[in-house]
Amino acid sequence: MIRVGPYETLRLSRHLGISTTELLRDHTEAGGTVLRARDDRSCIFLSEKGCTVHPHRPLACRIYPLAWYIDGDGAESFTLLEGHPESAGAFGTNGTIDDYCASQGLAPYLAVMRRYITAHDRLLRVLQQQADTEVATDVAETRSEVDHLAPGAVATPWLDVDAVVSAHCVKRGLAVPAPDAIDAIIERHLAALDAWADELVSEG
Repeated sequence: MIRVGPYETLRLSRHLGISTTELLRDHTEAGGTVLRARDDRSCIFLSEKGCTVHPHRPLACRIYPLAWYIDGDGAESFTLLEGHPESAGAFGTNGTIDDYCASQGLAPYLAVMRRYITAHDRLLRVLQQQADTEVATDVAETRSEVDHLAPGAVATPWLDVDAVVSAHCVKRGLAVPAPDAIDAIIERHLAALDAWADELVSEG
């Protein structure tokens, strides 16, 4: 199961020459949070020659065999995963985690992920305040619910970066960034999430 976020779906969509709307519909499951798998559980982008989207592969693929965690206080940690029996690889003790992350081009993925975590946490707090009650935030429970959504279904509209950015720009009279302007699109998407949170606060 390869989980993806807005930055990853945006990069994958541009690599494939399609919109994020199309990518979420045709290539994901679990509400747009996981790349679709074939019947044999292999990734939809895996071919006999290897990964067909390798230059834009998601964080989970780039960081493997490590995993990255960030707790509620913002503390980050890495752990070594047990390797898949069919994945070839050489392991050693030379180098550091920083060296490995640099070699895999992880910096932009981790930086954007941190920003989305902050935006998500703010939206969750605002929604909790609006509901005037405690909202369940158990990650395992939430993921289980999302994982059972039909393929092509999107758990929340904000996951569709192109649609959100387009609507945000039209509403505010802004120019929609060029399709290949990944960083500019992400900035607009994060701004849209902040604006949504602001509107929820003002309505409350």
